[in-house]
Amino acid sequence: MLIHKYPVILLAGPTASGKSMLAIKLATHFKGIIINADSMQIYSDIPIITASPSKEDKALVSHHLYNEHSIFESMSVAIWRRLVVNKINQSIAAGNLPIIVGGTGLYFKALEFNLSAIPDIPQALVGQLSWQAKTDGIESLYAQLCEVDPHCAVRIKSTDTQRTVRALSVYLHTKKTLTEWQQEKIDNTDINRLNFIKIYLNIDKDILSLNAQKRFTTMLDQGAVDEVRTVYEIYDSKILENIKAVGLREIGHFLQGNYSWDVMVERTLISTRQYIKRQRTWFRHQFQADYLIEDVKNNYFKLCQFIQSQLNNKKG
Repeated sequence: MLIHKYPVILLAGPTASGKSMLAIKLATHFKGIIINADSMQIYSDIPIITASPSKEDKALVSHHLYNEHSIFESMSVAIWRRLVVNKINQSIAAGNLPIIVGGTGLYFKALEFNLSAIPDIPQALVGQLSWQAKTDGIESLYAQLCEVDPHCAVRIKSTDTQRTVRALSVYLHTKKTLTEWQQEKIDNTDINRLNFIKIYLNIDKDILSLNAQKRFTTMLDQGAVDEVRTVYEIYDSKILENIKAVGLREIGHFLQGNYSWDVMVERTLISTRQYIKRQRTWFRHQFQADYLIEDVKNNYFKLCQFIQSQLNNKKG
């Protein structure tokens, strides 16, 4: 049973901000476990290009929901939420502090607030629609969405492939529109009995860009190209259409002869910077942090003091 108002740390930030290493330090200091809140790091097939924690990192502190599911398995926000709530329960029962770490903003929002209980959508259906959008154009899929769920369609740009595919796949699989699902609420009893300590790594964008460049070089040295080659050999391209890991498509184009090495690297870094920009924008508007940290090295002690004060106030 969950302890009333038991504290849970939400550690959020854009890619290459240093979340993983900070999480390890905090988990060591506060007797915590680390739970993944990154939609791509949950996959077992792509640990290198998703910068998942290494075996050495996992040996230092208990990590959960990292590299535990194959790309072929259906994975959604709803599935992740169920998994993470279970991990929180287990952590609290064991007397550990749950530290939820990642850069997928929607995961944090799903955990913290009531969201609709949309059933799991088969990956094959999503992949099929994504492939159709790529080959035939998004216009026909968007037109279908306008017919079956006009209230949802008006909130989506006609050029937004990902959201159009998502909304249409929900209807095709469940025979109920996304708008109808979003009007329903899930049981949030367990979450209401928790207090979230929300920390955001507000790292300068130029530092993030430099970190991302260094990290991608490391990924390539660690075998990212071979990792992607294996993924393309195993999975149908329709399935991979729905996997948004930065670097997967760029390296895939290199392997297919569409990009030179230099172009592949350049395109990956551009995609990474664009992703960082989207993350920073989302967190700025959607994640009301209790503590902002701009320099982990020089502010770690103050951060620990803040967390300890929150633990003292919110426990019990």
